[in-house]
Amino acid sequence: MIQNGVIKDPRPIKKQAVDFKHTAGSVAITWQELDLTKIQLSSQRFQNGSYSCIFQSCASALEKLTGKVCSATPYFWRKNYPDQGAFLQDGGDIFYNRYTTTEAISPSQNQTEAQMNQLKPLTTFLGITGYRQPAIKDIDQIAESIQAYGQCNVTYDSNSLEYIQLNNTPKYLGNAITFGHCICGQAYGLINGVKTIVCRDSCMNSGITLITEDFHKNRNTGALYFMGSKDVSVLQDNLQQQVSILQKLIALWKQVLGLK
Repeated sequence: MIQNGVIKDPRPIKKQAVDFKHTAGSVAITWQELDLTKIQLSSQRFQNGSYSCIFQSCASALEKLTGKVCSATPYFWRKNYPDQGAFLQDGGDIFYNRYTTTEAISPSQNQTEAQMNQLKPLTTFLGITGYRQPAIKDIDQIAESIQAYGQCNVTYDSNSLEYIQLNNTPKYLGNAITFGHCICGQAYGLINGVKTIVCRDSCMNSGITLITEDFHKNRNTGALYFMGSKDVSVLQDNLQQQVSILQKLIALWKQVLGLK
């Protein structure tokens, strides 16, 4: 059962309109037949009982940039906490402003929703330098993003009858929408002549979902890719330590100014 982990963007349309958009045609892409045995994806992920697909996908995207297995722990920083799921742009903002850490430091696989919602004091250091959003339902722009940066988070509205198909390839059937899901596109090409995005999927046992152009055009609801990574080595959550540092700085300035 795929959890309904993607909520609708709650921001006003005017706010969404100023998001940084991908420029179509920014890089050259070539649609040619894929050899799936030669594709190198990020590590397999398992969200299981949580609704953390956006953050699992974002962690996969950051892994493609850093080579480090990143954690989806920042899920608990989402704007709609403690409600389930998140919206895609919030994931981008959190990985840009709040950062994450490695999976070894803060495990986020095979966690329940309650476990993922636990507030964790973390020394977090891995983040992104920025992000862009390709146009909805344009598979060529997803391919351009992957060509340039090796990854693109994509969201889909679907249902189990459509999404869980043989050969890990969802098929648009026009059925009623029952969930929103986010996966990380990491390769593109033709499979039997059909434009296809190869994605790391934290809900599928195989860890892989193949998104065809037809399914993308009918079910895609959003996309966001990371433009680079940064290692900031900043303590984000230990408020007590931050206050202590601030108090020491104030005391030092008082000494310099001769104040009591």
